[in-house]
Amino acid sequence: MITVGIIGAAHAAETLRVMGGLLPEMNVVHVDFESAEADVLIINRAPAFQGNASVNCRAAAVNADDARILKSLRRVSTVTATYGFNSKASLTASSVRDDGVVFCVQRPIATLSGTSVCQQEFVVKTSGYWESETAGRLLSYPQFVAYCLLPAVTAALITGKLLL
Repeated sequence: MITVGIIGAAHAAETLRVMGGLLPEMNVVHVDFESAEADVLIINRAPAFQGNASVNCRAAAVNADDARILKSLRRVSTVTATYGFNSKASLTASSVRDDGVVFCVQRPIATLSGTSVCQQEFVVKTSGYWESETAGRLLSYPQFVAYCLLPAVTAALITGKLLL
């Protein structure tokens, strides 16, 4: 079973819930800043790398909108994909609609199996994710897309289990 870990996520509980919905067969966990270990790590903010953090992963999904992370990536042995609204991110949300989000793969994303996800656009329906009592109370819809859906979809693409 593939393990997806989240470090530094401001809204980790919602991201975990979305990951569980996208990939129910995954083991999705919130991991400790000091010793992060998983097959795929979602790295959402830089403070996770302060101190003596040890990061062990086969691949990483990294927030491209936080420049501080890029300075700290020496501690990660591999970076598979970046996500965010940055024009250089591997995965961006190109259009946010009421019923779903159009994602754009701007650069090929390597998967754990050695294949890659080519440049394309695809829709992820948000029905069932956004309507939860927790998501609607804690986050606006654009925040939900930025902080929960983008990292979850990037990690799902890296695992190679998200069917497009």
